[in-house]
Amino acid sequence: MFTSPTKLPHLLSPSDYRSGEQLQREIDQLLRPAWHCVGTTVELSRPGDFLTCDLLGHAIQVRNFAGQLRCLSNVCSHRHCLISSLPNGSSP
Repeated sequence: MFTSPTKLPHLLSPSDYRSGEQLQREIDQLLRPAWHCVGTTVELSRPGDFLTCDLLGHAIQVRNFAGQLRCLSNVCSHRHCLISSLPNGSSP
């Protein structure tokens, strides 16, 4: 087994692996600015097809509107409840 003759520096402290503040920084700086795959075009191939998921704490719905995919909030702005509790489906 290979053992390094020099000690490698710790880039992160052990507390960084379980810190809520560190997690929030990583979400804000690494994850939020990036694109995320939540489904495929096969799942949304017909007009009216939709899928829902929770993405970084936000309930979203991706829907096929006459061949155009759109991402929407899955929360009703008036009643503050989920628009659809189904993980996927099709509706007019």
